[in-house]
Amino acid sequence: MVTLGTGVGGGIISEGKIVAGAFGASGEIGHMLVNKDETQLCGCGKKSHLEQYASATGIARKAKELLAESSEESSLRGVDQLDAKAVFDAAKEGDKLALEIVDFVGETLGTALASISCVFDPEVYVIGGGSLRLAKSCSTLCKSTSLTRPSTLLEVLNSPWLNWATMPVCTVPLRWFCNFECKKAPGF
Repeated sequence: MVTLGTGVGGGIISEGKIVAGAFGASGEIGHMLVNKDETQLCGCGKKSHLEQYASATGIARKAKELLAESSEESSLRGVDQLDAKAVFDAAKEGDKLALEIVDFVGETLGTALASISCVFDPEVYVIGGGSLRLAKSCSTLCKSTSLTRPSTLLEVLNSPWLNWATMPVCTVPLRWFCNFECKKAPGF
């Protein structure tokens, strides 16, 4: 399970049980390293973390960086409160800079999920939270770069709790949840 909101979270459910890990931090994917060249600090005080790119906060930060670096025209330039929703809304309208941001973030998240797939060989990813619109973008890359199995076997599902970053799914076995509650992400 992947949750995308102001941060990036994850959970691992195996055989109907939550996998907590030796110190209770299993699934803490928001703090996996994704960019060794990052110079800005994550909210945790370290750097190079997935959360710095795939969270709502990270999307807004990337948008501000691209707007500062580029002179390209963009509807984002007129937005007072530049946040992830504004970026997604602009991308939906075809704004080139916003589309570049969504592609970058989706590629970063997709690469991270592909790396996770190589270690854990998941049957399915359930993606939820306010930044769920990245599901389609990251799923294609995740499927194309995962080496653990034929890519057609990996499912990426939208959580029925679309805008909840913390989902109540942990109380039920994942297979039951997916069979009865989730739908495949659009475009798959």
